[in-house]
Amino acid sequence: MPAVENQQSRPPPDADLEASWRAAKGDSSMLAGLWQDYGLKLLRVVSRVADSNEMDQFLDVALQTDLNAEQTVLEQSASAGNVAVFRHVLERMPEPLLGMNLRLGAIRGGVEIWRALLAYNRDCMNWEIGHHGDALGQAVLKRNTDLVRYLLSEGIDVQNSNFVGMPVLPAAKSIGASPEIIELLEAYGAPDEEV
Repeated sequence: MPAVENQQSRPPPDADLEASWRAAKGDSSMLAGLWQDYGLKLLRVVSRVADSNEMDQFLDVALQTDLNAEQTVLEQSASAGNVAVFRHVLERMPEPLLGMNLRLGAIRGGVEIWRALLAYNRDCMNWEIGHHGDALGQAVLKRNTDLVRYLLSEGIDVQNSNFVGMPVLPAAKSIGASPEIIELLEAYGAPDEEV
């Protein structure tokens, strides 16, 4: 006879978790119970849907047991494109880590997340994202024309921009990026030869 999976051991779907969180708002002990039961899963859901005030209340509970909760919210809200929470937590944190996970999340979050990130630290657009290349290379990979246009207009170092070590224009051509992305890169002077 096949084993029956214990349904209570599985976390609820995101919609159920969001509903539970909304029902617990304003009640710190209920929030603490949800946090204890679902931890990072709950944090990811709340990072997508909360506003700044709701996030403050949630973080007050989460930080009691997880000192990295703010950083995780920053990364998750960037990835979800939750600009209000991203800006709020960025301002709230004394020294946010602008590392690889945050910048990769910002690529998924889009132009408005990058606008907020660059308002905080303009230099980070030219930093490498580990073995992933840089922000422009990742925007090209994601075929995000708006983000490519934005980063170029903000002055990203197109001469040294890359995707996994390959200059961004040859990389764009090799992955079949849109003609608009290729035209933008060419217009901003991206080198067309591999180094």
